[in-house]
Amino acid sequence: MRHMCWGWATWRDRWQQADWQVENYEILRTDESWRRSFREGGVDLPGMLDEQMHGQIDSWAIRWTHAHFANHAVCLVPVHSFVNNMGTDGSGVHMSASLRYYHPTLTGSETVRFPRLVYVDPEIARRFKKVEKRSLAYRAARRIARQLRGGLPQIPGVIADGPSGLHIRVNASR
Repeated sequence: MRHMCWGWATWRDRWQQADWQVENYEILRTDESWRRSFREGGVDLPGMLDEQMHGQIDSWAIRWTHAHFANHAVCLVPVHSFVNNMGTDGSGVHMSASLRYYHPTLTGSETVRFPRLVYVDPEIARRFKKVEKRSLAYRAARRIARQLRGGLPQIPGVIADGPSGLHIRVNASR
């Protein structure tokens, strides 16, 4: 499954298991079986890892997600958030201003109870995959945008030498 980078905690020994340099990336990037498995957490994951490794994005989260995948870890996600993401006020690096993730009812005194048994519920996994599946149009637009930034080899039939300052805006809705 997929690590959720908003509002999380981990144990020191799990954090130390992370391979922040993704030392085996050169092997992984051409291993279609591995990429297909990694994609189970979201179709965007292999591409985001590629972008990270080529210096096109700067994300600790994709490397932490890779660490979860490589170590067969799970991410517990509560039914109701315990987090106010303050970066959505416009001060964050990777997101513009939005009240979508603001929870004014959080007080900091919420009780957290961990389950006695941790397992992947097949029905929840199925629903999660349905939400994380990005449309073909979204993926195509993202690929073209990466190509225009110089991050991918030429795609047959796509002209990539547009005017200076050319931007492709991708609608993030799924």
